[in-house]
Amino acid sequence: DLASGSEQWRKTYPGTYSIGDPAYDPALQRVFVQTNMFPFVFAFLRAYAAHDGAFHWRAELAIQTQSSRAPVVAGGKVFTQAGYYGGIYAFVADSGEFRWYTQLPQVVGWSPTAAGNNTLLAYTDRLDVLDQDTGANVATIGDPGFENFGRSDRSPIVTRDGLAVISNGANLKALNLATLVPVWQVSLGSPGQASYDGSELLLTANGRLQSRNPATGALNWS
Repeated sequence: DLASGSEQWRKTYPGTYSIGDPAYDPALQRVFVQTNMFPFVFAFLRAYAAHDGAFHWRAELAIQTQSSRAPVVAGGKVFTQAGYYGGIYAFVADSGEFRWYTQLPQVVGWSPTAAGNNTLLAYTDRLDVLDQDTGANVATIGDPGFENFGRSDRSPIVTRDGLAVISNGANLKALNLATLVPVWQVSLGSPGQASYDGSELLLTANGRLQSRNPATGALNWS
């Protein structure tokens, strides 16, 4: 409870190796969470009522790693990174009905991002733009500067100007989703996951909080 801090409900998962970050859908008032089982070949995406934890549905997933990030809810569907060789699953958020699975490069650690025009972004060792309804590939933007082969721990941020901002390895970079070309790139040593408040990018790099211009990558303050 936000007012008192008292616990409202709890779920336990015996035999589960790890539990991913939860996601919340305000329209359905549901919480979605992925639980990863050992050995690392399958997981479950689960849906609960946010107010009392009542169980709604569970869907089985193939996996290739021991951890996961939060799923993404958009357009009445919930999307999560999984698949034995890497990819995205899509389910109907209300019922748990399977909608599609799209194979992507064998890279783990990332989470998809909902974008405009009913699309979904996945940053692995490249940026894929997918159709939310079908999982079909709309576009692929290569990233020759990708570092940390096999793992991508960041999710794209979409700005008002239609840029996808991604961080990986030592770089923070922006790609234009309309023209599919890079716009800017800055070297920051070890940038963390960026966030966006509608006017500026916020992230940590080299132990300091930074604000940057999303159109140019220029530093506002640190």
